Amino acid sequence: MLFLTLALSLLACHEPEDDADLGDALLTEAGHYALTVEHQPDPPITGDATLLVQILDGQDGSLLTGSSLVVTPWMPDHGHGVMEEPVVVEDEGLYTVEFAYSMPGTWELSFEVDGAHGPDQLVVTVEVQ
Repeated sequence: MLFLTLALSLLACHEPEDDADLGDALLTEAGHYALTVEHQPDPPITGDATLLVQILDGQDGSLLTGSSLVVTPWMPDHGHGVMEEPVVVEDEGLYTVEFAYSMPGTWELSFEVDGAHGPDQLVVTVEVQ
């Protein structure tokens, strides 16, 4: 009986991985990763932009390092991207992405992650002023 009570107590204290608190992080399509994305300036404006991105494990929310991250800005209404490919630099789990929006309007940011759980992606819509 003591063993059963202890086991039930341990189960009650353990949160399932599916219920990980990912805060404001955005889950990738297959759920392998969750991304926190801070846009500078915020709100986005035409011209230079910086994204600060962290890649989290999609199951337990732990910070992942050493992943490959490719960000592709795309303006679907006009059928074009940015003039120069975004530069991505990782520093201890913080990915800094620099590029320039060429014009105001609706943009899609495609995040392609390849890390510990394999490739996955996320597309975010951004309104640029």
